[in-house]
Amino acid sequence: MSKLEEYYDPQKDIEMNPVDYYNIYETWESAFNGFEVEFDAEKGEFLFEKKIVGILENGMMLCKEKFLLERKKTKQIFTPNKYYTKFMIYTLLKHKNNFHAAATTILTKKLGANIPYIRVAINYYKILYKPNKYGILNKILKLWRKSDITDDHGPAIFNKIPKFDDFIVRPDNVNYSSIVNGFYNLYSEFPHKAVDFEVSEDMIPVSLQVLRHIFGEQYNQGLKYMKILYEMPWERTYVLCLVSTEGGTGKTTFLKWLNYIFGANFSLLDIQTLEGDFNGSYKDKNIIGIDESVSEKTRVVDKVKNLTTSDSILCNEKNINHYTLEFYGKIIFCSNKETDFIKVEQQEERFWVRKIPKVPAKYKNNDIISDLIKEIPMFLKYLEQQPEIIRETRFVMTYEEIKNESIDALKKESKNWLYKELMEFIAGYFETSEHSEFMARPQDIKERFFKTNNNAQIAYIRKVLNNDFNKKTIEQCRFYPFNNMNDSSVNGTPYLFKRSEFTDMGSEFDSVIDDTQQPEIKQQDIPF
Repeated sequence: MSKLEEYYDPQKDIEMNPVDYYNIYETWESAFNGFEVEFDAEKGEFLFEKKIVGILENGMMLCKEKFLLERKKTKQIFTPNKYYTKFMIYTLLKHKNNFHAAATTILTKKLGANIPYIRVAINYYKILYKPNKYGILNKILKLWRKSDITDDHGPAIFNKIPKFDDFIVRPDNVNYSSIVNGFYNLYSEFPHKAVDFEVSEDMIPVSLQVLRHIFGEQYNQGLKYMKILYEMPWERTYVLCLVSTEGGTGKTTFLKWLNYIFGANFSLLDIQTLEGDFNGSYKDKNIIGIDESVSEKTRVVDKVKNLTTSDSILCNEKNINHYTLEFYGKIIFCSNKETDFIKVEQQEERFWVRKIPKVPAKYKNNDIISDLIKEIPMFLKYLEQQPEIIRETRFVMTYEEIKNESIDALKKESKNWLYKELMEFIAGYFETSEHSEFMARPQDIKERFFKTNNNAQIAYIRKVLNNDFNKKTIEQCRFYPFNNMNDSSVNGTPYLFKRSEFTDMGSEFDSVIDDTQQPEIKQQDIPF
């Protein structure tokens, strides 16, 4: 056996070209790729909508009447008095008349599917499948020198190595294609197939219990989120943040579950990788899990926000020139800090934070991963049975759907130091005063609370009052700052501080998210 033949099925004719192979061995039904065209083999007739539209002559279809096939993004008109071969129809319907894409698909899937090399533009790559810590095989493309391929397999292999113009990312878990208009799809094929029967809740108890545990009172939103990940991988979603100071909450189990569901399209990173410059490990991934993440660096926050809303990513890999890809990544943070794992501005609406309660030891399930894996085909079918999702915002779901106390606490903790000190000083004023309100200008606040603090400049105080306290000045008037009648009155446009208003803000700021704020979890619902 030659070095080249080791990659082929001995039952296939490795000398045959893909066009002849398709026309000889494939069926007319496969050429029409599931479109509703009927073929009467005995009479050699093609029927569309119960009408004869073509007849079989010399292994080709002679189109007798004009007809239109249309499905999703495919629209093809068949012209009367024109001959079509199986390969022509397959190329028109499956590959939008891209001959190179059709031929390459047949070459790789039918005539040489096991060749582990591809050529993209002028570079050769070897396709490797490397297991991660959970045993999932991640597809990796590594640059491979042409001379080494020649040494290993001989020069004959280069006539069979598939050639592509460039890379592309086209996420699709239901109707996957490895070749898109002549480009090599970096998105990996989905590793599971949904069952073909109706699935009820009692058939997937562990999967639904995990969702109830992770999403609590937002269970319906969590189910919707999972449906988006599965059926709409091209859409953006919120940055999901699972937080808890306690261990044994199931955060890592949830990430493992997603990894088993989405396979090579899931990437688990540490915060250091995200902080670094190289992004080859997640540039083409659809779900990016970051476990036990804590970062107060503004650069990381900005990077996450940009990745969440960006349509493309500049790929930076070792020993490879930079290039740009479309980006569809969805980020999931897991952290053992609840309110200070990342800094989030008050107006930010890209983060969905969930505090995950601890699972009691007596309810743990040591076989939960195995149970979850067994349920995956039925769980996928259950997701398909859920109502169709209509995209309402750039993140599909509205911010009101995912907003909760946890994100409020994170935003409060993310407030700057001046906001927090002003909260303390003003709270102290009302605690020791009988007044229900007072007026003050930024310069009055500076003089009273920050006279010797050079970091608290008047302009900064004004900015914090406007942006963080959402306060506005009142009309110009004469007043006594802080109701201090011992000093002279001043003229200006002060801010008005009310005890009732401030008490509400203070209680919100001082609130601690504890177990009482979490949805009640019934013991029988806890799966692990």
